[in-house]
Amino acid sequence: MSANDENLKINPRLRLLVLPLTTSERAVLEKELLTVGSQKQVQCWYNCIISEFERVEICKQYHIPFQIIQVNFRSEVEIVAQICERELRERILPPDMRRYLIGTLYNAEKIIAAHRVAGTDRYKEKHHREPSKAKCQADVRPSHIRERLGAYYHLNPATITRYATYAEGIDNIFHDDSQMAAQILCGEVKMPVDLVRSHAISNSIISCVEKEAPAKNTQDRQELLPAAPSVKDMPKFDPDAEINSLALTVPSWVQSLNRTRSTARMSLTTDEGRRRLCEALLQLINTADKMRSELGAM
Repeated sequence: MSANDENLKINPRLRLLVLPLTTSERAVLEKELLTVGSQKQVQCWYNCIISEFERVEICKQYHIPFQIIQVNFRSEVEIVAQICERELRERILPPDMRRYLIGTLYNAEKIIAAHRVAGTDRYKEKHHREPSKAKCQADVRPSHIRERLGAYYHLNPATITRYATYAEGIDNIFHDDSQMAAQILCGEVKMPVDLVRSHAISNSIISCVEKEAPAKNTQDRQELLPAAPSVKDMPKFDPDAEINSLALTVPSWVQSLNRTRSTARMSLTTDEGRRRLCEALLQLINTADKMRSELGAM
């Protein structure tokens, strides 16, 4: 389907889940689109674009036709989970963005799990619902979700909970200042993790997309919470903050590589699996070499 349709919209909150391309990466994409057109399909859910956001922005800017494909989801929270998983799988992310996506994924999966326990999604009539199987309920408990995500992303389950609170804090900052939230996730603005988490009250990306009815005791609960510091109350600029954060993150990558080397049975792996890892490692090496070049010979 060809789509230069003005009815197609980009949801700003879904857009927040995708790390923007660098200036050079966007320039390469723009040149490609102007030269050969858009060769990649854009996923849509009804009239909402849920992938290739910058491709769509460039195509609309230069009136370049692009193809869309409609995908089936029961709710927007499932789209949130899919975008988080895709970004975490395919991109090398700044620490704050990675923390945000893992936390948002956990919050999304809790809601999806609740629908599964009910035997259906919340958009069906109550009399159509069927009780869930007891043996499946353990698999959808928050503790189980935390353990599964923790094992997959090499994190302690308690860290998953902290990431979830961090994600809610970012979403509340987004509600007040969308540009600030995007700058924090990109690393352009450095805000301490505890300061971000202090903004986590109630209106996270998940609660907004789901549009659930507010709890009866919301006002009482908020009165018990300390007032979150203003987004404008930024800490003093630290020129080394970003590279220090990266220096603390790299050892976890090294640990993951060494763990895989010691536990994976390489002789049993498939050619496709090895190829995928080699491509990811090559991307990491090239990016690291560029970073070392920018830092200068040490």
